Amino acid sequence: MHLVTDGQGLPMGAVLTAGQRHESAFFTDVMDTVRVPRPVGRPKKRPEAARGRPGL
Repeated sequence: MHLVTDGQGLPMGAVLTAGQRHESAFFTDVMDTVRVPRPVGRPKKRPEAARGRPGL
């Protein structure tokens, strides 16, 4: 499971893949699952910045 979380670790999007697939191959796929609602207009899809974390 590949997750996108906010600064406090709350999940914002996820993609489920086969067990031995590297997360870098799915970066754009998992980022496309993020939808941040705004008061007016379409949801925001792209972050201002991204930070990676080594596998746990």
